[in-house]
Amino acid sequence: MWCAAKSFTISKFNYFMGKIEEKDTTAIEWLDENHPYVWTRSKFSEDCKVDYINNNLSECFNSWVSKTKDFQIVEMHDKIRQMIVEKFLVRSKIGRNMSGVIIPAITNALNAKTKTIKDHDVLICGAGTAEVTVNKFRHAVNLELKTCSCRVWQVTGKPCSHALAFIAKLSREVQMDEFVHEYFSVDRFRKTYAGTFTPMTSKDQWPKVDLGYKIQKPKLRRKPGRPRKSRIKAYDEISTSKKRRPCTECNELGHTAKHCQGGLTASQKRRLTSSQDGSAMDYNDSV
Repeated sequence: MWCAAKSFTISKFNYFMGKIEEKDTTAIEWLDENHPYVWTRSKFSEDCKVDYINNNLSECFNSWVSKTKDFQIVEMHDKIRQMIVEKFLVRSKIGRNMSGVIIPAITNALNAKTKTIKDHDVLICGAGTAEVTVNKFRHAVNLELKTCSCRVWQVTGKPCSHALAFIAKLSREVQMDEFVHEYFSVDRFRKTYAGTFTPMTSKDQWPKVDLGYKIQKPKLRRKPGRPRKSRIKAYDEISTSKKRRPCTECNELGHTAKHCQGGLTASQKRRLTSSQDGSAMDYNDSV
């Protein structure tokens, strides 16, 4: 499912959806009925330059404002408003101290991505065009149009690995500024946080309004179990935790022995060991 959602091209999306249909023929019908909206990158518009397919933004925002959830509704909104004003002030200072054309975070990410293009074979076809082959898959890159047949460049606004390989072959000292969309420019960042907010007084100075009725607080029911604080991560997302303990069964990272799918479980190993020890004792007795 994640492979289909992360596919940038229709052909790749159809391939993974076909794999899902092979496992369950009713899965496609269920997805069409319950998830009719755009949830795959292959159908994203090339104008917005966004490739998000999860709700990490909302979960990060919820984590950011989690300390205000115990407030009354008015106090909670007022506190969140103050937090947003402070955030805009900090970001505006960061924008003023930035230099260059593209946001440094984007430049650093692209520089780190260039370390993974060693297996890319580039065949220059002409001025600004080339064929880039990776693992027997070939893509067409056009630097003037800022396009690649993989559609990553068009959707995200940032050069894909195929484009980076082509750019690196042309010149090792090439500037990335001209190949990244202006949405990621320092100028756009400064304009985003250049707005001002109207100061507000405390609640005791607000005008009194008679609604004609009294609003009662809602009846809340606590859900069973401990409330979840951390967001749900994708299956292939790299963990930011520094301590990663390997599985005691297969010595692989990312899961524990309880959920290990490879090799024998601990109880199975104990039964196997006990049976082997018993057979060995019987053999010695017979000898």
